[in-house]
Amino acid sequence: MRMENRKFVVDVAQSFPLAIRTNYGNHHYRTRMMMTTTTRRKRTTDTTKMGSSPVVAAVFLVACAAAALVLVLVLLLVLLLVLGPVSPSVGATHKSKATSTPTLRKCSSGKSNNCDRAPDYWPRFSGTRRVRLLDGIWNASLLRSHPEGFDSMDPDLDASTFDTPERVAVPSTIEVVADPDHGYLPGYLGYRGVSVFRTRFSTDESTNGGGGRLLFQACSFYCRVWLNGIEIGDHRAGGYVAWWLDVPREVLDAGAVVQRGITAAAGSSANPTVDSRATGKGRTMLVSHDLVVLVDNRFNGTTAPLHTGGDFWHYGGILRSVEWHDRPAKSLLSRHSFIKGNRKPFVAASHGNESSSAWPWRLYVYPQKDLQTVRLKLQVAGASGNEPGNLAIFFDGDDETNALEDNHHGFAGDAGEDDLWESLESHPSRTLEAVAKSPWLETDQLLDLGLVSVPNPRVWSTTDPQLHTVSASLNGAVVTERFGLRYWDVDPDQSRIRLNGKVLKLVGWNHHTQWPYTGATPTTEQLNRDLSLLKEHGHANFVRGAHYPQDPRWLDRLDEQGMVGWCETLGPGISISNLKDEYFLEQQDQQLNEMIDNASNHASVAFWAFFNEGPSHKEEACAGYQRSSDAVLARDATRFVTYASNRPSVDKCYGAATVISHNGYPGWYHPDEPGRYWNRIADDLRAGKSPSAIGKPFVISETGAGGIYEWHQNDTCVKWTLGYQTNIVIEDVDTAIQNGNVSAIALWHFFDFKVDDQYENETHCDYREGVVPPTCGFIDVEHQPKRPGGANHKGSLDFFRRPKPVFAAVASRYRTATTRGSGRGFLEGD
Repeated sequence: MRMENRKFVVDVAQSFPLAIRTNYGNHHYRTRMMMTTTTRRKRTTDTTKMGSSPVVAAVFLVACAAAALVLVLVLLLVLLLVLGPVSPSVGATHKSKATSTPTLRKCSSGKSNNCDRAPDYWPRFSGTRRVRLLDGIWNASLLRSHPEGFDSMDPDLDASTFDTPERVAVPSTIEVVADPDHGYLPGYLGYRGVSVFRTRFSTDESTNGGGGRLLFQACSFYCRVWLNGIEIGDHRAGGYVAWWLDVPREVLDAGAVVQRGITAAAGSSANPTVDSRATGKGRTMLVSHDLVVLVDNRFNGTTAPLHTGGDFWHYGGILRSVEWHDRPAKSLLSRHSFIKGNRKPFVAASHGNESSSAWPWRLYVYPQKDLQTVRLKLQVAGASGNEPGNLAIFFDGDDETNALEDNHHGFAGDAGEDDLWESLESHPSRTLEAVAKSPWLETDQLLDLGLVSVPNPRVWSTTDPQLHTVSASLNGAVVTERFGLRYWDVDPDQSRIRLNGKVLKLVGWNHHTQWPYTGATPTTEQLNRDLSLLKEHGHANFVRGAHYPQDPRWLDRLDEQGMVGWCETLGPGISISNLKDEYFLEQQDQQLNEMIDNASNHASVAFWAFFNEGPSHKEEACAGYQRSSDAVLARDATRFVTYASNRPSVDKCYGAATVISHNGYPGWYHPDEPGRYWNRIADDLRAGKSPSAIGKPFVISETGAGGIYEWHQNDTCVKWTLGYQTNIVIEDVDTAIQNGNVSAIALWHFFDFKVDDQYENETHCDYREGVVPPTCGFIDVEHQPKRPGGANHKGSLDFFRRPKPVFAAVASRYRTATTRGSGRGFLEGD
């Protein structure tokens, strides 16, 4: 390696041989190769070895040529059948040789563009709860020709005027769609603008009577939705959280009626369902619907108030799955019953909608300290008409036993009332409670089912992550949730985090939702690979989800692997003006509730967090912090509430947290040595120098140092070298493990990542030609002193998940800390 004024050139020919294909997590991606020097050996054929006669040789060559031609034609036919007539990605100006989107599951012939399949993440649905993914190939377009002042909230926008000629995968990341070769890479400014996505899906006429519910697991930043040409709603509360819209029957009736391949214009009859029934016995009526989604990933205080910046790239697009939930009519619900055990009547309050009946949307599970009992709250949708229904709760698939009959401890808070149904009649206002600030306040109700014993209870822990399921059946519609019996609290003597009554040292990394080739829309293989690196290779038991709500597939995996998780709302680096803006705070309230709605049953989640590195050093900010804290505790008092502060000596808002968390970079941004820096903060907090922090555990939520992956050889360990990074990070880790006043450490960051817009405009390094994965040959740290190459280089792995020396050094220490009986403070209750 040759050093020149803090720049470097690295020759990677020996360490990284040329390749034309890489296997990333068992998923293959073809990468454009730029071969400048290629030698080809000419192969000669000695025809004399084929026979003594030239005629024989000629006949043999002709036969070989013919066979080769047939083989090529067969292969071309197979490719056409498998790939189908999919046009290039939206915004592509040339034919890319890179496969930049995940492999899609193909739909069977005769179906619509979208596969008729259910989500493979939790919760699960059955009975009359018909749920399917709308994921697949959609039509789309980037509105490149529109001026920058395009108003995505213009009330006069007409969805029918959007031209969507291209074909793209949904879910996907718009930056990757717009530029498959570079959209995911650090140093390239991704697409910022407006996109439109369109698809069609069908519903059975028998399910249209109750309308439906459309759920987006993540749509970023601002999303506006039309169905059958009718606008049904939008979302402004952050691009990484799941949210849904109710679709009334009238909107579904505006679709195109399809019967046995014959299409009739919707509206030809006032009631197409009645017409379909008159057409003849055995004919199934399908209604086809046109779904249009406008996505705007521009920073804007009105359409995207919670995208406040931060040192990471905010991806846009329909990032995660889209779900359609049929909402059955009363007549369908009343004809079905899927629970064999005893049932009790449930009387729903009237909402004035006679076309649908009560059905279970979500069942929220709150494990209790005895590790045998849970408190259950059932979110009920579509309640109407005071019509009795059948409600049952059963665990672990045992549909013979209704837990409300056999394991029920009475309505929570009513000592002596053993009959839930008596309490329903005597305390209707308390059993059907509305969650303050909930986005579904006007449409759904929350039924408090009280405390219920879990049969054959098994405890969830980091070393033995046992999981249970619980199902709620109401009127034949079933929702099944997965949960773990575990309990978080604080050791009163040590001010340390405890899991199931035992003090636990948490060690791990921060983890952004960024991946090579796919951006913020990872494949299953990519998720599995990252978790394997964290758990099996890194020996971590803790991961902080930075800086926004997490993918449900990721949380599922944390549950299964015994990883402790931190869930945080989007909104890093907020200002005092944000915290005084009621519009901003309303969107934050909504985002908090949506995050809790979608993550609260995950056993792995131990922390609810908000406002990373905000102005918590100012007294006037604390009211905004307290508002979010109160909103969390009103929903869930079984977990910790925290925020990551970077003001350790002057923070004023500790009262809003139940765990104190700090970000700090001694030896990198701060001149102090890591050991002295962290010991001082931890010991001062324990000594009570901040009164509002007394008795609260302390977490190092971010710390680390940068190291450029290719800079592995240098005479001295100067800044940006891998040696310098290793020395700083190891002192951080050793201090956190050895200090009994530190409950957890999450290094920044697990991998190098793409940063915010100001560092992403043609700032990439010079990549080596023909090297896969892309590898820097030259990077300028003199003129890009903060984010060389458009990347944050504090990862223990590089962007392509290649380990740096620091990874092995940290992993060996984490292994010691997470081995039962070793490491100061680990499971001291054992």
